[in-house]
Amino acid sequence: MKNTMKHVCLFGAASATALLGGLGPVIAQESDADEAEQKLDVITVTGIRQSLEESKELKRNSDIVIDAITAEDIGQFTDDSIVDAIERIPGVQVERDEAGTDGDRISIRGLGSQFVTTTVNGRALLTSGTEGLTNLRSANMGTFPAEIVNGVEIQKTASADRPESGLAGSVDIKTLRPLDSRALRNDTFFANITLRAEQAGIDDDDGYRVSGAIGGRTEDGKYGGYVSALFGQQDRATEQVTVNSVNRTVQIDTDGDGVSDGPQTVFAPNSIGYNPIQDDIERRAIAAGFQAKLTPNLELMADAAFTSNNRESLRNRALVLFARTYGGVTPAENVTIDENGVYQRYDLSDQLRSPLLRTQPLLFNNKTENFIGGINLRHTGDRLTQSFDMYYSDVDYEQDLRFSFLQKNNWDQTGVVYDNLGRDVPTITGLGDNFLDPAGFQSIQGTVREIYTDGDQTGLAYDLDYELGDGFLSSIEAGLRYSETNLDTIRTPAVRVTNADSGLTNAEAGAAALVDPTFETGFLDSISGFEPSSWIVPDFDTLGANQTGLFTLSGIEDLGIDPLASYGIEEDILSGYVQGRIASQLGGIPMSGNLGVRVVQTSQGSTGFAIGDGITGDPQPVEFDNDFTNVLPTLNLKFDVSDQFVVRPSVGRTMSRADYSNLSPRLQVGAVGDDSLLDDTDPEDDATLRRAQAGNPELDPILAWNYDLTFEYYPADHTAFVFSLFYKDVSDFIIRQTTQTTLPGFGDEEFLVNQPVNFSKGSAEGFEVGVVSDFTFLPAPFDKTGVQANYTYVSSEFDEDVGDAGFGFPGSSENNFNIGAYYEGEKLTLRAAYTYRDDYFRLLAGQGAQTGNARFTEGSERLNLSARYKILSNVVVGITAQNVTEEPRRDFVGSETNFLDYFNTGSSVNLSLRASF
Repeated sequence: MKNTMKHVCLFGAASATALLGGLGPVIAQESDADEAEQKLDVITVTGIRQSLEESKELKRNSDIVIDAITAEDIGQFTDDSIVDAIERIPGVQVERDEAGTDGDRISIRGLGSQFVTTTVNGRALLTSGTEGLTNLRSANMGTFPAEIVNGVEIQKTASADRPESGLAGSVDIKTLRPLDSRALRNDTFFANITLRAEQAGIDDDDGYRVSGAIGGRTEDGKYGGYVSALFGQQDRATEQVTVNSVNRTVQIDTDGDGVSDGPQTVFAPNSIGYNPIQDDIERRAIAAGFQAKLTPNLELMADAAFTSNNRESLRNRALVLFARTYGGVTPAENVTIDENGVYQRYDLSDQLRSPLLRTQPLLFNNKTENFIGGINLRHTGDRLTQSFDMYYSDVDYEQDLRFSFLQKNNWDQTGVVYDNLGRDVPTITGLGDNFLDPAGFQSIQGTVREIYTDGDQTGLAYDLDYELGDGFLSSIEAGLRYSETNLDTIRTPAVRVTNADSGLTNAEAGAAALVDPTFETGFLDSISGFEPSSWIVPDFDTLGANQTGLFTLSGIEDLGIDPLASYGIEEDILSGYVQGRIASQLGGIPMSGNLGVRVVQTSQGSTGFAIGDGITGDPQPVEFDNDFTNVLPTLNLKFDVSDQFVVRPSVGRTMSRADYSNLSPRLQVGAVGDDSLLDDTDPEDDATLRRAQAGNPELDPILAWNYDLTFEYYPADHTAFVFSLFYKDVSDFIIRQTTQTTLPGFGDEEFLVNQPVNFSKGSAEGFEVGVVSDFTFLPAPFDKTGVQANYTYVSSEFDEDVGDAGFGFPGSSENNFNIGAYYEGEKLTLRAAYTYRDDYFRLLAGQGAQTGNARFTEGSERLNLSARYKILSNVVVGITAQNVTEEPRRDFVGSETNFLDYFNTGSSVNLSLRASF
């Protein structure tokens, strides 16, 4: 792999001042502000080059290892969200949400999104996770459109003065500080408006966005404010194929005598689903801020941001269900089983019963609203600086899922073959007109399910920084932070409705819905020989009219509460820290950095329900309290070996708390042999014990010691080379496990209980190498070009066999590569960004929205192109193409031959017009 790796991976540590001051020049004292202003006056470049230069300076001057993206990099208003900009950062990997259930998430240095702490202006951000139920500590980054964001800071090493970092690191999203804004540096007023039209997805659907900002300051520079807003609507089509495979015992005739030659346990398809997804997405966002220098020493900053993402989805699914075809003896020539024990080919011709065919329209609507805002007061004295922060954050999530299905039970399956031999996507041939002919389809039932998640957090923080003057320690910092989080998530049962109210039989209701059937044509026509490419689509409104519950049942009052999927959490966190800033020399080499310790006390109260044999009556509420304290020491050093060469060693302890869903004290007790309650059934399990499924409110947080060594080389202006080595020693990793134990309220009786547990230690190690450089030394026009590139290698493992998790930490790809090249002239700007990551372990079993299997994602690449042209001094037109190569996503279970999911989203092109005033 050639050089030209991107710079963005560095390390630095911003003091509490830098954290609160945003990504612009930091105002610590009036003299510091003047000095920062003078430094920025030296930078005469604009646009991409200026943003890269500011990011480089932030990293170079920081105490901890950070990467930063400034507003010029994000604020071109062409990225769909901040995810596309973050993806260019070394050591950062993106998990995109093609299914529309999880949100776009990021991993840092081989550890998944559940180990990443996300804040906005240093304040905790609450998110909706996966369908409002699980992964609620994993931020959905697509929630924040790029238009209201002023910058992003990725913190890869921890320091005691910052909110406790996750195992992987932390992400801080910055909104604008008006008096520090570049737009108000020389003027007292700014405004801009951007119009964007988009053509997206495999159906070339249309969309648009309108965004703008307005702000100003007083002549004396003491007061300033701004408002930015966005409204957008987008249609987007996605094609999905899903195979639900299960361990199954089959009877195969290997010698042709028609008799089974012994049972075989294989991984066989239970169903295959074809899912054309038609999304209508509406986005709204607004951010505002007010900044005031009340006195020469006292500054106030108030800011707030609100985002709303409403996704209405129609999914005209078709399914083939194989479960009842496995009852007989299968001739060996009719099945191909690979070395992993996975069905790759299955000829159904000799089976006694045909598979079931279903056509199943589904309405799947999700709405997420986030708010975060607060007030910060900062007083700067001769030697003592104090800061007080008060904030509020909330999330509201609603999901409405309704579907009905028609089913054909008996038909001639001769010649029907399931084929995944050497294919990216399994196909079924020989269906003929069975999926197109209305004859035989009956309306069976409909299902209604809703999810509601409501969470809020209030927080207070006090920080002080006392300058000591010359000496080994230049200052002492200390602070306290308190937050209270209340979270309630309720899922209703999947309530089934029938045709009873209509007075029609299933056959009559099916015929009524197929009076004027429409067809989904050309499904996955991008894959040669794929079948089926079309199928019958019933009228959803007609089905809903017959199954009136699809339309009339709504809300918890009508649908009730699913006790095993509903829970409440109250989490109070009190933390304090002491940190000394180092300013000294070692062997004549200037040394700076920080040494500190953060103590975190967590109190958790959780509520859930218990249900099952031995528990009287309705589900009984259960409550549980848990408290724990963690000590998190950190040391970050920076050695300025020369004007061009910097070395940064660091060590620190970090923590990631258990997912809220795992902390619920829920309990379901079943009967002997009820394997539906076990996620990891074991044939050696004691068949005389009853089964149970439970949460675990006593889970400890996952802890890690993090070691980092970074080398930075700055040979010239606008050029940096970075090399980092890192190692993470992780303890108390959480998995789901089945153990034999007793349960509260059941005396000495032992059960086989499936629940999350702190189980194993593990490690993640690797390195990053990156470069950022412009080519001003080249002759025109090449002197206006530049490049940023990086490569990250990560390896992770566990000390013990942890089943599905034995493949490494979720979210970790071994090889990750990004490269971006740009041309920035007086009027024309061109940019290309290419990213690659290889196969990775995406989700533990039971953590996904669509299947309970452990999920892996195949390696993929992505190419984005953009161009901007300044047609007037204040008017810019731009065009951006994302996923130019139309790279699909393919998921699997364990081995690549064990197919799970395929998503084809196509590419998108948007045209923008931006005017500034």
